[in-house]
Parts: sequence; structure tokens; C-alpha cells
Amino acid sequence: MGWKGRFISDVFPNAKVGTPMMIWSAAPFIGSVLGPLISGFINQHTTWRGTYYVVIIWAAAMLALLIAFVPETFNPELLRRRAGRLRNGTGEERWIAPMEKLNRTFLEALKKSIKTPFILLTTQYMVLFLDLWSALILGILYLFFGGVPYVFRTQHGFTLQFTGLAFLGIGFGQIVAVSCQPYFNKRYRATVQKHGGVAPPEARLVVGKFGAILCPMGILLFGLTSFRNVHWIVPILMSSFFGAGMVFSFTSTFTYLVDAYRPVAASALASNSFMRSAFAAGFPLFGQQLYGRLGAVGGTCLLGGLMCLTIPLPFVFHRIGARVRERSDFASF
Repeated sequence: MGWKGRFISDVFPNAKVGTPMMIWSAAPFIGSVLGPLISGFINQHTTWRGTYYVVIIWAAAMLALLIAFVPETFNPELLRRRAGRLRNGTGEERWIAPMEKLNRTFLEALKKSIKTPFILLTTQYMVLFLDLWSALILGILYLFFGGVPYVFRTQHGFTLQFTGLAFLGIGFGQIVAVSCQPYFNKRYRATVQKHGGVAPPEARLVVGKFGAILCPMGILLFGLTSFRNVHWIVPILMSSFFGAGMVFSFTSTFTYLVDAYRPVAASALASNSFMRSAFAAGFPLFGQQLYGRLGAVGGTCLLGGLMCLTIPLPFVFHRIGARVRERSDFASF
């Protein structure tokens, strides 16, 4: 996911990156909602193999569109290609791009690309804590793939296909969050004017403040309304707060990492992707045990309480981020 975030920052200037970054942030997580919804109907009426057939077909179609329509945007690589065309056209060897002057082998470049994200994680505590924040959110979302079916099957007797529909609350919250972006764009433009045309990276964390509050609130409300005698629509509606908070949190984290660590933006996003992927892989492993031991209400409320620990992060970093960046060898300031 790191190179895709870098793609957004390459194509759009700082002042306009908010909206495309929010759409990009929301897209994969809306997909995480559509996945259980569609697969529920497929598995109910065919077999589990049908889900994999659909995934393979979709992935092949996306790969073809990616190859056909997505151009290279990385500026050093574009300069290298241009220098190559000029050399071939004129025969002059004086056209050399900065990337070519590095004289690195593929293995050396690969080693640096792999090493830098982990250096950021171990030396930049803002990167570490923001990565943990987004990783915890994604881990809980993936745990919900087992938790939501448990709640609605045991408490409300949902079938497989209707269990997938229970994820619509999260998806609705994500769509609402994306539709709020014009409001945050307006606030960001005001901050740009206030700072003489260039807003500090910490302005990106304003969106995250909303996400930090909405995520645990949505999880706790979902858990507290998961009783059998509460109508099933109520926990679905409550989960929309988690969906909205998730989009706000990820948008804030991604745009801040790009702005604050622009010299190594791709590596900063790669560190985030690594941490999120690790949590997304690990959390579902104990989801059934969690809900089996604590029940629908207790298991979900435990996750909400864990999520509450992350509430201070955007507030604290919004306040001290500039001072931290001044002491960093990787940050822009």
C-alpha cells in the first residue's frame, strides 16, 4: 500500500491531496464490507469455491486495467526514462538522470527499500504510534469478519447471506465520512492561509481527532446493543460510527505520514502497511476464542476499551509534532 499512497502524493499537490487520499483510504475498506456481503450470498447458494472464482476474475480484471491505464508517476524514474530517450535520440552521453548517478545495483536498492521502513519504526516514535493506531483499527475490522457473524447468528438467528448484510452499517459510515471531506478541505484551506500558503503537516491530524473518538465509540455502542432483546438494526446503525472513524483515522494517518516524512514518504507508508498487515493477519486468529469466552457484548466492549487507548494520539501529535520533526533526520520541516 506504500507505493499507492506515494502515487497519490506524486499526482496531487499538498493543498489538494486530502480528497483523493480519503477516497483512496476508504476504497479498500469499503471493499472489506462488500466482501462479506457478496460472499454471503455466493456461499449460501453455491459453494465456498464460488467466492474464490469471483476474486480471481476480479483480480485479473484489475491487473489488466492497472497495466493499461495507470502510468508511472515517480519523478526520479520519469527523469531516468527521459534521459534515456535523449541519449538514444542524440547519441550524447551527457544526459544522465540523478537516479543513474547513484550507481546502485538492484540488490542494493532493494536492501535500502526494505531497511528504511523498519528504521522509521524503530527510531521515529510518531511513525510507530500512528502505525499502531491504524494497525489496531484494521485488526479489529478483520476480527469483525468473525465477530459480526457471531453476534447476528447467535443473538438474532441470521442466515449466512443475511449475516453479510450486517456489514452495511460499517459501509454506510465510511460513505458518510468520505462525503464530509469538503468540510475538512475548507478547514485545511483556512489553515493554509493562516500560515502564509503552506500548512504544517500537523494540520492533517485534525481529521484524525474525529476518527480517534468515533472508532471506540462505534465499537462500544455496537457491543452494548448486541443483546438478544435489542432489535438487530440498532447494532448495525451503531457500527456506522466505527466505519466513519476508520476512514477519518486512516486518511489522517496517511496524509500526515506523507507530509511529515515526505523525503521517505513511500517508506513511511510501507512501515504502516507492514504493521497493519501483521495485525490484520493476527487478530482473526483469536476472534472465535474471544467471543466464545466473553460473549457478544463482552468481547466487543473489550475491543472498544482497547481502542480507547489510542484516543490521545492525534491530539498529542497535533500539539508536539512540529517539535518532534525538528529533531528527526527523516522528517520534513
